[in-house]
Amino acid sequence: MAYATLNDLCCTVSDDRIAEKLLERASRLIDDECGDAFDPDSARDVCAAMVERALIPMQSDVFGLSSASMSAGGYQQTLNYINSSGEIYLLDKERERLRGSDRTICFI
Repeated sequence: MAYATLNDLCCTVSDDRIAEKLLERASRLIDDECGDAFDPDSARDVCAAMVERALIPMQSDVFGLSSASMSAGGYQQTLNYINSSGEIYLLDKERERLRGSDRTICFI
């Protein structure tokens, strides 16, 4: 079962089945990373963010570009996406959010 639904995604999806499969994969990755110890609301947000990153190359707009170049004379356009392969991964800040703030600060 996925932690997020299609309604939790901020981007539009052209193929619901692909997005649902990605949500399930992201949820399994969260399970592998954190086990049972995480907040369900945080898991929903992180799952949706992971899938949105994976869907960036499938979008037709310029969201998620790391660089773009265009030329007029030779009709050339180059777009480089941050996650061009559509990988599902957790950022360090997302791992910290899922695990919660269990760190202790000590002063000596």
